[in-house]
Amino acid sequence: MGQRSVKRRDLNCGKGKQASSGGVEVDKEGEMSSGEVDTLITFGQMALEQGWYDKAREYFQQAIVLNAHSEEAWLQLAKLADEREQALACLDKVLSINPENVEARRRIDRLRRQTDPHELRAMLQIAMETGDKALPEK
Repeated sequence: MGQRSVKRRDLNCGKGKQASSGGVEVDKEGEMSSGEVDTLITFGQMALEQGWYDKAREYFQQAIVLNAHSEEAWLQLAKLADEREQALACLDKVLSINPENVEARRRIDRLRRQTDPHELRAMLQIAMETGDKALPEK
């Protein structure tokens, strides 16, 4: 098969860390064993369950280096994002791979409905300055 290339900047969906791919582009000839990718995802899920978030992130990023089209790796990496925008970027990647991924769509909808903490603080500040007239009524 052809060359596959994943750049480190493409893996930035959590904690500002990048995959440990040696610092530059990672090229692989041919198809990678799906078993290797599955193993990394399994290790990542186990690390996540144990609360080892940095290690889990590393496993998912390594899986993506081996297979940039791994829906599950991108989906799991979205769970580890520190910011909403990072999670949305990972979930958008899942949908670019599989537009029918229901879980990615559900998570994107939920994230978009959440109020950003900075936005909430601004709303509260305005409410305090205007005597609560700026807050939406329920």
